[in-house]
Amino acid sequence: MPTSTPPPPSLLSNGKIACLPKSVREELNRRLDDSERGPKILAWLNALRASGDQCMVAPLNCHVACC
Repeated sequence: MPTSTPPPPSLLSNGKIACLPKSVREELNRRLDDSERGPKILAWLNALRASGDQCMVAPLNCHVACC
């Protein structure tokens, strides 16, 4: 069986969500598991950003798929 080569590091974990601290990503996953709606999650994430979280540089916005 041939082994697959992992993608280069430049293609891994470089999105806005991936850069979040682990605790925030875990809370985000919990909220998604609880079927929380996109706009409410975005309000929570952007409130973290407004409170001065160093990693949250750019605001997150809602695409049609998450609303």
